Amino acid sequence: MKEKASARQLIDLLTDGTVRMSAVIRSQPADKAAALITAVESAIERYQEDGVFKIPAAAILAMGVKA
Repeated sequence: MKEKASARQLIDLLTDGTVRMSAVIRSQPADKAAALITAVESAIERYQEDGVFKIPAAAILAMGVKA
């Protein structure tokens, strides 16, 4: 059975897979961690479907060729 997605998993993904968000998350005082998780849970709840978060995200992809 697949585990239900959680705000903690999203925070772990951002911490482990990004540079800027990781720095912001890691700079928070330890006593604020619970408040951070609660805030993220509240913000992403509307994007949850069948135990999975489907959060829209914008991305810009660019390609260049050295002249």
